[in-house]
Amino acid sequence: MKGRYFAILLAGALIAGTFITSWYAEISLKPAEAYVTKGNLSAAPPLIVTAQPVRRQFYRHIPWSGIVEPRASVTLIAQTAGRITAIEAEDQTRVVKGTPMVREGGPLLEARHARLTAKIKSLKSQLVLARQTVKELQQNLQARLTTNNEVAAAQEAQLRLKDQLRQTRLNLAAFEKQILIRAPMSGIFTGRLVSVGQDVSNGQIVGKIIDTNRLRITAALFPPPGFDLQGKEATVHLRQGRTVSGIIQRLLPEADSTGAAMVWIEGPRIDKQLRSGQMVS
Repeated sequence: MKGRYFAILLAGALIAGTFITSWYAEISLKPAEAYVTKGNLSAAPPLIVTAQPVRRQFYRHIPWSGIVEPRASVTLIAQTAGRITAIEAEDQTRVVKGTPMVREGGPLLEARHARLTAKIKSLKSQLVLARQTVKELQQNLQARLTTNNEVAAAQEAQLRLKDQLRQTRLNLAAFEKQILIRAPMSGIFTGRLVSVGQDVSNGQIVGKIIDTNRLRITAALFPPPGFDLQGKEATVHLRQGRTVSGIIQRLLPEADSTGAAMVWIEGPRIDKQLRSGQMVS
């Protein structure tokens, strides 16, 4: 009797356990099924996370060396052969456009100047007489003491004298312009190559004028193949850790004797803090 009763209890316990297990499994699966059916798969934590791209700048440093030069300069040249009689401007001083710089003279130039001056004086006197002659002939023409041809000839002679006088004055002005060299631009008078008393030939270099307010660096460097230099920043390292920055404004068409690329570096800080002729790197 006891064995039968025990068997019935065991069978009931097994049935109850099976029912409870099935019910728990059904309850556990319902949220997952609901989660899937609502189309919320994207809200689930991803198994693989992809990093977002980050913009970064990469720098390539290229050493270079060069010399500071004026962007604007002009060479003063003797316009005629002669002797230096005066240096009107002092060396390494600022001059303005039109300032007398160097005067030429000497026996030959002085004789030429004297001939032109004397010719002008003579033509002036002849022109005064010619005007008087024309005036008298015109008066005589009214009194029928001369002819129209004589008056016309006198007027033609007067016009020739006026033209000769005008041309001689122009020659004298051109001559005086040749023997006095003036500054064609404002800047610093430097590099003088002549002295007072020295004989010079036509076309000989006398000196130069440079504009120290507008400078540039002519630099040599070896960039990697295909590297674009235009517009790149260039840094000049000075003493005591100071630096001056500029921009590569132009790549020159020809390389130097070593094959280095030649560039022009410009900038307002270069104009203010560097000097013409200074070696920089």
